[in-house]
Amino acid sequence: MAFEVYVLPDEVTPQEFPKLNIHMFRAVINEFLDGEKTGAECRAAIEAQLKVSLRTDDITDITNILNYINGGADLANQLKRADEPYRVFVLAEAGCSWYDTRAKIRTRLSLV
Repeated sequence: MAFEVYVLPDEVTPQEFPKLNIHMFRAVINEFLDGEKTGAECRAAIEAQLKVSLRTDDITDITNILNYINGGADLANQLKRADEPYRVFVLAEAGCSWYDTRAKIRTRLSLV
């Protein structure tokens, strides 16, 4: 299991992997980009929303997503990169066939 299970909770036990509020996730990412919050603060906010402690592989995925976003050459590129996981999560949550499996999500977000 990894971070995407919080987007596709129908595949797992809801008590173990509650549903991620993807809009809150995007807001957390923007706070990170603005320099208002650290990666650790972002992780803590996500854990608070989920009401679970993230596992090592979840933390690795979030760190990889944050590093990818932060690797943009300038703020405009970083904002574009921040939109990618958000779009994927919104489409996955809506049941779009492009991202209706964990493998498709991981591949699109380069988490494989």
